[in-house]
Amino acid sequence: MEIVRTELEGVYIIKNFIFNDNRGNLIKVYNRKTFDDFGISLEIKELYYTISKKCHKRNAFSIKAI
Repeated sequence: MEIVRTELEGVYIIKNFIFNDNRGNLIKVYNRKTFDDFGISLEIKELYYTISKKCHKRNAFSIKAI
């Protein structure tokens, strides 16, 4: 995950971590340490979802919020 500052104060571009293999995809959309390093405070520690190739007719989401 990468966070890029923009010219606008408080506005960031967030580039999510994406992992692909033969089973499907994992996209991490939130990482507490990365956000903390940029001074962005949220209560979620981690948030991601997966899309399984096995469930190709529907999206299979797995969300972890601690």
